Amino acid sequence: MAWEIPIAAGAAIALSPPLARVVSLAAVREPPFRLFTAVNAAVAVSLWAGTGHADALQRTALTLTALAVIPAVWIDLYLQRLPNVLVLTPYPLVGACVAATARPDAMIRCALAAGAAIAIHAAGVALGQMGAGDAKLAGVLAMGLAWDGYAPAVVAGVAAVVAGGATALAARGGRVIPYGPALALGAWAGLVLAM
Repeated sequence: MAWEIPIAAGAAIALSPPLARVVSLAAVREPPFRLFTAVNAAVAVSLWAGTGHADALQRTALTLTALAVIPAVWIDLYLQRLPNVLVLTPYPLVGACVAATARPDAMIRCALAAGAAIAIHAAGVALGQMGAGDAKLAGVLAMGLAWDGYAPAVVAGVAAVVAGGATALAARGGRVIPYGPALALGAWAGLVLAM
């Protein structure tokens, strides 16, 4: 419904100060507030506009995930780490939303997508190319995106690899590049392009 989009944007703007506070407490650095607020509003609008056919439980799961992922990505940008409290909290919340649908196909698909994303990213962790937080974040994003099919999770994974690779190629001097923002961008692409 069209009336939900302005409400989602307004809620995102209203939640920006407490989410920015989470970032500043964890990273001991304030995010640029206007940019932070614009990102929150853009995510909220695309989340609600891009999931027009999704049921209320899926939208709730994606919104709860976004509330944790947005500050986690900013912290990753500043500290090159994804806090467990932010990347693990959405798992039971998304799981409860999926279970509440009483759809065994959705439950199995979400669990398989999360497991596959974690396993694929665990290889990157084992090779020292990313941190364990990246694997955990990939799992919860895949879990939320695979609700009605695997396509959004697959698009998200491919887009994350492209975004992460492009960022790494653009970086100079062996600089450490956090992968969390690429995962979040990939999830957004999966949401917008495949849902």
